[in-house]
Amino acid sequence: MSNNYQILISKLDAFIRKYYKNRLLKGGIYSAGLLLASFIVFTSIEYFGEFSTTGRTVLFYLFIAITTYLIVNYIIIPLSKLYKFGKIINHNQAAEIIGNHFDEVKDKLINVLQLEHKAAINSNNLLLASIDQKSLELKPVPFVNAVNLTENRKHLKYLFIPLLLLIGISIVSPKIFTVGSQRLMNHNIYIAPVAPFRMQITNNELSVLKNKDFNLEVSVSGNQLPEKLYLEQAGNKYPLSKTDKRAYSYTFKNVQQNKDFKLYASGFYSEDYELSVIPNPILTDFSVNIDYPKYLNKPNETLQNTGDLILPEGTQIKWNIQAEDAD
Repeated sequence: MSNNYQILISKLDAFIRKYYKNRLLKGGIYSAGLLLASFIVFTSIEYFGEFSTTGRTVLFYLFIAITTYLIVNYIIIPLSKLYKFGKIINHNQAAEIIGNHFDEVKDKLINVLQLEHKAAINSNNLLLASIDQKSLELKPVPFVNAVNLTENRKHLKYLFIPLLLLIGISIVSPKIFTVGSQRLMNHNIYIAPVAPFRMQITNNELSVLKNKDFNLEVSVSGNQLPEKLYLEQAGNKYPLSKTDKRAYSYTFKNVQQNKDFKLYASGFYSEDYELSVIPNPILTDFSVNIDYPKYLNKPNETLQNTGDLILPEGTQIKWNIQAEDAD
């Protein structure tokens, strides 16, 4: 083939490269906008919906599927075709696209390609001369101008709208994205619902002397206050006494050992607590062995639980003491 025809083919190849550059740029804008919109929608749905583990798992993998689809179809495929991986448009298809932009060369460009196909089958000088002549006539036409990259500016609105929405929500209520995305990332972990109120123990210490009573004091804060408050221990719920609009109390009677418990109200639980027992030394029993002086000729004796003694001089005394939680 002539040099003019080779130049024509190189210009068609340049057009095809620019065609896929344009698709890549356009796809990048659309995919970025759709990804931002998907992130806003999915995190907002989870933040306000507070779905279960199953619901969050469905949302998480649905978001992953949408992300994968957008990246593959709008980024990876155009990028691979730009570097001629996979099936790309041929010269005839490129000529159709160019002809739609330059009406005056459409038939001529397609005719050159058709003549080249015939020449490949049955070459003759007249046919080759015709191809060279038509290629020379098409040489000044800038095929690459059939694709205008700057036209993608009109598509930027599909990126800026979700971007501005993302920035606005991040300023007004950033928790929608931080909490929502964290819940989606931990989709396979149980997350307790967030209560519209707060239950707080106001005691300085959760400890009590053994065998003593302990009065637990709890305050409730928030916009929506529960009507009743319960203490749950070993699967059983015990109501707390209301001492104020926002204050409750519960008395542990005669505490013998550590108590694990949590608070419950209107379907919400507090964190786990432990009431620890401090050993309280107790005298349980004692006896007194009395060894009288020999001059009295009085038999020795043992007294139980007697603390007051009047004894003659020279008497030997031994106390035997039994106690709990003492050395």
